[in-house]
Amino acid sequence: MDKINTNSILKRLQNKGFYKLLSVGTKWMYKVKGKDIKSVNYLNELAIWEFKIGQDYFYSSGPGWAYDYNYLMHEFSTHLGFQYLPKMGDCVVDVGAGVGEELMIFSKLVGSSGKVYAIEAHPKTFKALKYNQEKNAFDNTELLHLAIADSPGHIFIEDTPDSLANKVSQEQHADSFKVGAITIEQLIEKYTIQQVDFMKVNIEGAEQLLIKGIGKAIGKIKNMAISCHDFRYQNEGIEFFKTKKIVLEFLQDSNFECITRTTGNPLLDDYVYAFPRENK
Repeated sequence: MDKINTNSILKRLQNKGFYKLLSVGTKWMYKVKGKDIKSVNYLNELAIWEFKIGQDYFYSSGPGWAYDYNYLMHEFSTHLGFQYLPKMGDCVVDVGAGVGEELMIFSKLVGSSGKVYAIEAHPKTFKALKYNQEKNAFDNTELLHLAIADSPGHIFIEDTPDSLANKVSQEQHADSFKVGAITIEQLIEKYTIQQVDFMKVNIEGAEQLLIKGIGKAIGKIKNMAISCHDFRYQNEGIEFFKTKKIVLEFLQDSNFECITRTTGNPLLDDYVYAFPRENK
């Protein structure tokens, strides 16, 4: 059975509420793969899955067959970390941290001498992110319940069943939350960040707002991996998601070298990796 069909079946079972069945089946699959799995649980109040493997806790919006540090590290190094892999002592800014899928990777890579700023706008998702941080005792991480935008104030974020697909808007809708918003420039000034060694951005189209609010902070950012969302524009026809050209033009005009890929996977091909030209 291929990965797509497996994920589709898992999603249908979860939507039907078969959490116990999924927990037992997932734990069995981990053991078959030789993983040091301790427990698998669906945390209904947070709407996330918890996998305890060894002494670490991993969190996801859906059940999976392969979560552990080595798997996530491989995924990170071939996707988000394709151009730059954070190292000990680095400062990482994670914009759109979700439930913290990459939080363990960032926390362990930068170590006790480094710092991770994990930013998440959705209040329910942020609650799960905080739970993740507390369970794993990530002392080198600072969690910020904020939206990153082009100007300070507030913004509205959708509340849909698929937390990974929620997008922001400057207009309120019945199914949205109002959250505080700041710019990247304000963030870096507020926390007196001297240098951002790596900035990850995955905010469902709002990357076009983020770049407008970088301002003078652009000189402090050394490496970026920005998830653009033209693939969602292709699927949904919503102009807001058509961001890749906007992001590329801004970064190139800001004296950044940009790298894109052609893998055949639209999600990966919409990533923009960037670093200042003087770093070459």
